[in-house]
Amino acid sequence: MMVRTLLKEGYTVIVDATNTTVERRKMWRAMAKEFNQKLVMFLVDTPASVCHERNNELQRLDPKIIDRMSSQYEVPTLDEGLIFTQEFVEKYLG
Repeated sequence: MMVRTLLKEGYTVIVDATNTTVERRKMWRAMAKEFNQKLVMFLVDTPASVCHERNNELQRLDPKIIDRMSSQYEVPTLDEGLIFTQEFVEKYLG
């Protein structure tokens, strides 16, 4: 896996993925721990209705995919790692 290789070589790695469930995020938590790194998540909490509107314009996904991802979504918790939300970033940037 490329992420593991990059971490071994000392790089900071950003994984851009939806990771909608705790189970899907578990791999990244384990890898961060393996390399003694902190896991930081950027939470992009876009409502399914907005995703559907955008997808209607772009026609990139079967709408069922958005519905499935929305229905299986599990909100990340601080047990999983540091979470940056839009509100946090806006407050930080002032």
